[in-house]
Amino acid sequence: SEDVDDGLSEFGERQARNVGVFFAEEVDLTGFEFFTSPFLRCLQTSEIISSRCGMNPIVMPQLREYLNHGGRAAEVINRKGMFPRMDWSIFPDEGEVYEEEFNETFLHRMHEAYHLLPEKSVVCTHGLPALV
Repeated sequence: SEDVDDGLSEFGERQARNVGVFFAEEVDLTGFEFFTSPFLRCLQTSEIISSRCGMNPIVMPQLREYLNHGGRAAEVINRKGMFPRMDWSIFPDEGEVYEEEFNETFLHRMHEAYHLLPEKSVVCTHGLPALV
């Protein structure tokens, strides 16, 4: 798809359900906080996983997708109405527009996010941010 803020595929939904079951049955999440990117597929993934393990994800803009291609900005709306169990307190009500960023800017953002996260964190983000 052309839209970097697309929703989950059927395969992604199955993966999220499996992770949710695994977390609920195999992982002691006592004392953990759950953080998610504001992009739709991460919100959907977080909703599925967190509903299985009784957590309320915090929407954290720093965990957003890395945009370094395509020459397009991504407008990400506030989806508080679609995901009311999530904590939207650090995401603007009016949403945000994310422009392309240089590698150095991206790495600085990931460094900032890492230092904002508590030691016990569950994080739902995108490929490159997860690797960093």
